[in-house]
Amino acid sequence: MYSAQQSGFTELVTVFRPANNHELILAQSLLQSAGINFFVKGEGLQKLYPGVHFGFGIYAVELQVAKKDAPVAAELLRELQKIE
Repeated sequence: MYSAQQSGFTELVTVFRPANNHELILAQSLLQSAGINFFVKGEGLQKLYPGVHFGFGIYAVELQVAKKDAPVAAELLRELQKIE
């Protein structure tokens, strides 16, 4: 997972918007297994108020990866969406 210091000037792009915490954990696991670093945008807010959905009922978290990793990450996460 990226930290603010590690990401530096790396351009991050959103590749997945999970519907809930379970999808987030599965997506993180897939990316970690593939060796793809990621950043969870909005995770701090969710930890502050667990179980509360922000943005009119939408789970307001985004999974971001380096732009160069986006095609592979998107393909991996596409497989996750097929499971639903």
